[in-house]
Amino acid sequence: SHILANGIEWPKPIVSTASSSKVISDLISRVLDGAPTASLFQISINAHLAVNGKDVFELSNGSAPGSILISASTGVAAAWAFNYYLKYIADSSVYWSGKNIRISNGTLFPIIKPIRIVANDLYRWYGNPCTFSYSAVFWNFSR
Repeated sequence: SHILANGIEWPKPIVSTASSSKVISDLISRVLDGAPTASLFQISINAHLAVNGKDVFELSNGSAPGSILISASTGVAAAWAFNYYLKYIADSSVYWSGKNIRISNGTLFPIIKPIRIVANDLYRWYGNPCTFSYSAVFWNFSR
């Protein structure tokens, strides 16, 4: 466990690493529309990767031919790693109104050199205050 400067213990994820891995695998499958390529992502959640309570992820080539290993301190960090892979390795993007995924033919872009990213901050937030008043108000249930 990590103790912050003011003596408060850093909060830990409340879900198991196996559960987090499954959730991230499901996320990858949804983003890739159930393509067989989704199974080429290997997920490893290891809380000990965290640096002073900050999320960390590592991207490298996996143990199976053509696979990618996502190692992360939390499930959130693993999702961040997948997004990083899509954006910076596969030149792809996912956005509210669609996606442009450049992974096809059952192959993934390999990792040339292992990548390790440590979050700059202890906390990160989803969206911003304007999202819910300017954008989300027009969303339907499925969105």
